[in-house]
Amino acid sequence: MIVGILEVRIRLFASDSLKDKRRVVKSLFARLRSNFNISVSELGDYPLWQMVHFGIVHLSPDSVYSNHVLDTIVEFLDRQRDFFVVDLHKELL
Repeated sequence: MIVGILEVRIRLFASDSLKDKRRVVKSLFARLRSNFNISVSELGDYPLWQMVHFGIVHLSPDSVYSNHVLDTIVEFLDRQRDFFVVDLHKELL
């Protein structure tokens, strides 16, 4: 069993409150879950309006497939217009 882990920090462009942040994060997490069949959770930066720190986990019997899914997620995140990726760390266990 391979566990693919992706730790991501993003900066939101148009977030003026925690309510705006929550709206963007909730939408992003729903799209990630439905498109990629992964688990995603916010890890930190809770009080910061424009920063989101979250983790993604993908389970697979094959490391090549898990790596491909994580790379596809990174490409998906790079195409978004509401935010940009500040930091990214990928690991396969």
